Amino acid sequence: MTFRVILSLMAVLFLQTPIVLAQSGELETELRQHVLGQYDAWNRGDLASINLGWARGFGFRSAAARTRSSLPKQQARELLGRFFKRMERYRIEPGELHVEIVGDIGLVWGFHIEDFQISGKSPERIRVRTSSTYRWTKDGTWETLLTHRDIQSFDGNARYIPNY
Repeated sequence: MTFRVILSLMAVLFLQTPIVLAQSGELETELRQHVLGQYDAWNRGDLASINLGWARGFGFRSAAARTRSSLPKQQARELLGRFFKRMERYRIEPGELHVEIVGDIGLVWGFHIEDFQISGKSPERIRVRTSSTYRWTKDGTWETLLTHRDIQSFDGNARYIPNY
């Protein structure tokens, strides 16, 4: 009886493989829309829609790694609110964006431009190199696993400019 159960499970997994492969294109589109939706939420300063998972990993404003926040969501959103209150303006312009799905894991990498001005400071416009890893959850949403961003200097051909 155990052999029949194992054989049946193997058949089900084998038959579902083409469905999963067909869905990976749909998941790439969904993940791309998710990321673009997050850019839009940041551009609107929509504290309720910003994915707090973006804070895990490395950002470019601090060398220290960020870990999963132990702050309650309300407190984390209050910190975001303080960030936006310091800004005269803040905008993310999506640029090159690559998306790949491997099983239930989504990989996103590319560049975007952040155009902002902290109140009382000079305006800044920076090109940010970014990569993120997501997991497709059972409830049909993308969970951020890790994000990495940096702002190294690049020339017009996207090559690193040494600082020596």
